[in-house]
Amino acid sequence: MKKKITVRELNEIKKLVLIHNNLICRFEQFSKTVKEPQLKSEFQKLYATLVNHKKKLLSALCTDK
Repeated sequence: MKKKITVRELNEIKKLVLIHNNLICRFEQFSKTVKEPQLKSEFQKLYATLVNHKKKLLSALCTDK
């Protein structure tokens, strides 16, 4: 059975996705501009983590529960 979410829950999810999108853009930009290899690697790891987290969040919304 599908669980219906409230308007408030949907708005909170929208905010969370917007924050993720902003962080993803920033980490992607930082990783392109950083010259130091170790720091660049850390930004790329953070970028990948955020992308994966966002995918998991969105896929959790699409599953039938």
